Amino acid sequence: MTSETPVGATEIRTVLAQDTLANLDKLDRPSLLFHLENLTSELRERAKWEALRQHDCWRRAEVEAWGKYGALLKEQRHEISRRHESEVISIYHLLHRCILYASLRVDSSHEAYMFHQLAAARTTGEVRLAEAIGAAESAILAEDETALAQEVARLKEYYQHVLDEKKVRLASACRS
Repeated sequence: MTSETPVGATEIRTVLAQDTLANLDKLDRPSLLFHLENLTSELRERAKWEALRQHDCWRRAEVEAWGKYGALLKEQRHEISRRHESEVISIYHLLHRCILYASLRVDSSHEAYMFHQLAAARTTGEVRLAEAIGAAESAILAEDETALAQEVARLKEYYQHVLDEKKVRLASACRS
């Protein structure tokens, strides 16, 4: 990246060589000031447009990163929901079989007591399972959001570094 020529650097050198540097020895002080002002304003304009271009590039990269990690988060949520749904169904079937077994018992008073206990256990188990699912989803989402924030920060730092390098190159091209 550091060996790359800045956009428009050869144009600037050509314009300087043809228009400004070629006639410097023939110009008087007001003409030199006029040329210097023109060159300064053109360099400012180019620096402004380069900064806008870099900003736009950074924004596109940020949108791309959000899109990529948003799709990943959606996919993970779907997978977690599917997995937990199958677990809930298997637990439900197990509880259903237990309830059926309890209902087949001979002792009716014991049968009623067991049925009540199993129903209470089923309700408690469903609540605990729902809490566990919520906690697992929250943990995964927090982890993914942290990873996404780190990726965005890394991209910001990278593009800021690229922009700073281009500013330095542009400044050194102006001094040359």
